[in-house]
Amino acid sequence: MRPDQYWPIDSECADVRARASSLSDPAGVLANGRGVRLLGIMNAIQLAIDRRKRATLAVLVVALSLCAWSQRWLQDDAYITFRYARHLATGYGPVWNQGLAVEGYSNFLWMLVLAGLHRAGLGPEVASQLLGVACFAGSLLLVFRLGQKLLPGRWWALAACWLTGTNYTFFMYATGGLETQLMAMLVLAALTVVVSASQRRHLRLVSAVALSAYAGLALLTRPDSPLLVFVCFAFAIGAAKLWKGELRLWLGLMGPLVVLVVPWLYWKYQLYGDLLPNTFAAKASIHSSLTLARGATYVGWLFLSYWWLPAALAIGWKARRHFRLPPLSLLPLLAYVALWLAYVVWAGGDIMELRMVVSIIPLFILLLLAALATMTGGRFFQLSIVALLCGGSLVHCLYFGRYVRPAGIGTIPQLRQSVQRDDPASWASMGEKLRQYLGGNGGATLAVSPAGAIPYLSEQRTIDCLGLSDKWVARQGFLRRKCTVCQGHARLATIAYLQQQNVHLLIGQPQVMPSGDPLADPSEVVRAMFFGEDLDYYRIPDDAWLVRIPLEGGLDLAALYLARTPRVDALLSAGTWQGQPLAFRSPSRVLRP
Repeated sequence: MRPDQYWPIDSECADVRARASSLSDPAGVLANGRGVRLLGIMNAIQLAIDRRKRATLAVLVVALSLCAWSQRWLQDDAYITFRYARHLATGYGPVWNQGLAVEGYSNFLWMLVLAGLHRAGLGPEVASQLLGVACFAGSLLLVFRLGQKLLPGRWWALAACWLTGTNYTFFMYATGGLETQLMAMLVLAALTVVVSASQRRHLRLVSAVALSAYAGLALLTRPDSPLLVFVCFAFAIGAAKLWKGELRLWLGLMGPLVVLVVPWLYWKYQLYGDLLPNTFAAKASIHSSLTLARGATYVGWLFLSYWWLPAALAIGWKARRHFRLPPLSLLPLLAYVALWLAYVVWAGGDIMELRMVVSIIPLFILLLLAALATMTGGRFFQLSIVALLCGGSLVHCLYFGRYVRPAGIGTIPQLRQSVQRDDPASWASMGEKLRQYLGGNGGATLAVSPAGAIPYLSEQRTIDCLGLSDKWVARQGFLRRKCTVCQGHARLATIAYLQQQNVHLLIGQPQVMPSGDPLADPSEVVRAMFFGEDLDYYRIPDDAWLVRIPLEGGLDLAALYLARTPRVDALLSAGTWQGQPLAFRSPSRVLRP
């Protein structure tokens, strides 16, 4: 039995074809020409309907894209990629510090495009937002195209496009500065090819080449893309029955992937000495047994906060008596969603609000609508479920920040505020102030934990205290004990290592305090810079000072002055910065691990 025999197809087109076929009998109405005229009228009506739907789609995509641009924002992690892109564009290569080759990014293609635009005169901050919105618009168009293939009518496809574009998480990550929307667009593009091949039960050569190219680009964009490649290639090979031969299709399916990925891997190994990014080594240090539980909670909030779970349960309850098998073309979406959610649970989720699941949001919406479309005679129920999904997105937007979430997950407003330029306590403001004080030519070496906006905007040589851009810290740093689940931040730089790297100013996790009298016990501030962990504080030299760096709004940024540098000495001598000796000098007060 073919899929279209038990699964609804485009009802309007089917209705037109049925009426047209009923008029095509030469012995009937066509004999007097009335049927020909009626068929022409019906074709004109269908063409007008198609044009109206295309216009509706264009207006919807443009409107949502403009809204996404109006809410544009950046997150701290994006500035890590910006730093690599700027160094590449200015001739230093894709490195963290000049002369230090370490792969502290995990989005090569995104970094490469930003570097090219930076070289052309468009800074990474604006370029990343423009590219993100463009990918957001492309994703919506691909959702509509997939909806046409999987849903019974173009209005259903428009509904999928609307629900995806108004989903708060998908909408807000249209910007943010990272490769999130590029990856979502590549996932949708690859699955569109696979769905088409599954429906035709055949893979054309041009489709094989396109799928291979999408897979290669996805691997260059994210190191966890092998899941997508596995699902797409498995279903494409099954649809085309490539195990029976057809060398041309095999070459088309593997050629672009090999051409894109193999030279990149060779270049990366020659430059960085490893095939996997340094971030993998940092995240591999996660040691808590609660990682899986945290990942399950992370995924659970996706289904609860957006009201997907009650919507799915309602659809299942309604369809319990007249269940129909879905078409085989839905299986690639089901397989990828299931594998990706399992991967997210295994990884323990993420520190950013639902960013890891952005690529599957449109897929799950399509699956829900495909199941909902099987409901016959239940238009009110169908509209109710669509309204429920819209309401879930609105409630998530308004109240997700108040939910009891796993510790360490920052909401989008929190991520946005951390680098807001108009907030004097934000990391972006700190970076700009440090550049004003120290100059943009490396007046001091910093050591920071949020290694995004502060290193990028300060333009100083920087040691990443959490090891994402530091090989030694990622593999041999102090293993944290006071965090339940350290999402990719399981190790810390030690005082001995920072001294070895000749760090002048240790900022660590930034500590902001009101301007005023010296602190009674600066040792507590130093401990807070390392999240309260018991490091080798006894190695802090006797001549180290705690300095207060003035910010706007009557605030000071605390920093531990470890190694002397003329620029900082001049700021202290002029009274621009204030300093005081540390308070734990006697052996009885030395902080030891």
